[in-house]
This record gives sequence, C-alpha cells and structure tokens, in this order.
Amino acid sequence: METRRRARERMRLEHGRMLETEDRLSNLPQHLVEEIISRLPSRSIAWMSTLYKKWAYLLESFPGLFFDEEEFEYKSDRQNDVRLHQFVSKYMSRQTPILIQEIRIGTTPFRRTKFNHQVGLCMKLVDLSRIRVLDLKFRLNQLLTGCHCYAIPGAVFSQGAQLTILELEGCRLENIDAVNVPLLKTVSMTCVHISDETLFKLVAMSCNLESLELQHCYELRSFRIASSSLERLGVSNCRHMETFYLDCPHLWYLKCKGREVHEVGRDQEISYFCGLLPVC
Repeated sequence: METRRRARERMRLEHGRMLETEDRLSNLPQHLVEEIISRLPSRSIAWMSTLYKKWAYLLESFPGLFFDEEEFEYKSDRQNDVRLHQFVSKYMSRQTPILIQEIRIGTTPFRRTKFNHQVGLCMKLVDLSRIRVLDLKFRLNQLLTGCHCYAIPGAVFSQGAQLTILELEGCRLENIDAVNVPLLKTVSMTCVHISDETLFKLVAMSCNLESLELQHCYELRSFRIASSSLERLGVSNCRHMETFYLDCPHLWYLKCKGREVHEVGRDQEISYFCGLLPVC
C-alpha cells in the first residue's frame, strides 16, 4: 500500500514532468521570448516568474516597468492604493533599477491624483540616464489645471542621454533648465501643460527629433518650431493657438486641425519654411 509520503513524491514528479512537457516558452529563442514578454504588463511578468523556476529570470532580466492602474481595481480605494504600493515596492526591490530601460504607466481618470506619488516613486528609483522609452498616461475625465497635474522631472531631459521615445498625457512640463536628449526621435503630447518657450527649447535642442504630435495642449499660443531634423508634425485641437511659425527644412508631413477639421491657416497666422513639404 502506497504511503502518503510516496504519494506526495509521485504527484510532485508527475507535476514536474507535466510542466516540462507544457513549457514551450523556455524552448523558444531568446529574442522571441523577449518579444512576447515585452507585450505583457509587469504584473503578468511577475506572476509568470513565480510559476516555474526556469522562468524566474524573466522579472530580473526584463528591462521594463509596464502597468496600468486598472489592473489594481478592488473593492475600495484604500485597497487599490495599498495593493498598488505593494506591487511597485516589491517589483522595484526585485528588479535592478539601473537595468530598467522602458517605463509605460497608465492611470484611471477618477484616481489619477492619488497615483502621482507612485509614479514619482518609480521615477526616483530608476536611472534616468538609461531610460529609452518613457510613456506616462494620466487619463482625464476633465481637463485639470496645471497645479493638479503630475510634473515631469527636469532630470528626464537633462539626464536623458538614451531617451528615444517620449509619450505624455495629462501631465505638465515646467521650465526646462537643461536638455540633453541626443537620441530622442519621437514626442507625443496629449493634454499636456507646456508653454511656448518650453516646447521651442525642447524641439530646438533635440537634434535628432523626427516626429512631433500635439493634441489638446491649450497653453500653446505662439507656436514656434525650429528643427533641422523634424520630418513629421501633427497639431490637433490646440484651440488657443494664435500664430504658427515653422522653420523645418526636412519636414515632409504636416497635419493641423482644430475642433473641426479645417485647412491649415484658416483661423491662424501661418509662416513656414519647409524644404520638402509639397506646395499645393
């Protein structure tokens, strides 16, 4: 008659063999594993790393922090805050902050102001000089004043030597003292509080910027862009814009619309020098 100890051992061995036969992820080439993992939120990666010993490396080796606040929807706001804080703290303690190269974080509209602290915690722990992708989306159910929005640290621009993609929503950019983003190629801003001077400085000092998209940036009034590298520009629903000046000799794509789609310059003063832009 089989003892309980032997029965448990037999079940453990059978479970191990089952995992071996079902574990197709470990048999894939490393670049395919990285591609699959890159499409998962950090919480799923953390969960997978605890399932099987061979997958333990996933969390430590993957250089990204991806999560959306909607993943932490529980019965009460306090539970949300506690669980989110626990996740961020544990994730950052297991992950080597210096290895993180991508940050993609999204918030829900109704609790975004409570979320600022958690985002600030992440930004303080990572090495900003190694960040290549920064995607922060503070989703809005109404347009907030600048003082209630999360302020992007100036160090993102002064220390962003590896930054290539910057996507922001529902936050603010204050005066930038120094800009060191030689690899920045793509910038997208939606409902971002940014002044004319700050935008001009950011674009002018991003020597390899190729694509710029702005939506609902209501503080822009005197729109001035000067860039020798910019190729694509989209401006949508920046309703307070009064003047529009471009000095972009390599620009080949320009899209500009207000609350209703209209031809560029219908309600605005336009002045541009774009060497590659077709003249209709």
